[in-house]
Amino acid sequence: MNEKVKVLVDHKLRGRGIDGSIIKMCIDEAEQVILNYCNITEVPAALNFTWANMACDIVKSFVAEETGEPINGTPASLTMGDTTIGLNNAVNTTGHQIDMDVLVKNYKEQLQKFRRFKWSPI
Repeated sequence: MNEKVKVLVDHKLRGRGIDGSIIKMCIDEAEQVILNYCNITEVPAALNFTWANMACDIVKSFVAEETGEPINGTPASLTMGDTTIGLNNAVNTTGHQIDMDVLVKNYKEQLQKFRRFKWSPI
């Protein structure tokens, strides 16, 4: 785990009282997503902020999953009279509230610059 990324994530999540092991797990998961998408063996320093932001998104999703709080939920119900809006907090099929494909799509512009082709024999 990159210490600079850990410091960035800790600063971005300060005051939320999130366990360090959860933060470490989410940083490691974000790293693996970056490595897999970019087909690289090490995350370059230029992606530290992107890595930290992805980890924060995963942490927030994980905490929302644990507490049942909606985070960036989609509207499940909408009423015009007396204004009622309910958020959909359903967990998707991957077991995460946040879909890793959507996470990569959100950061695709930053990650694309570091993506390498993966050649495989025919």
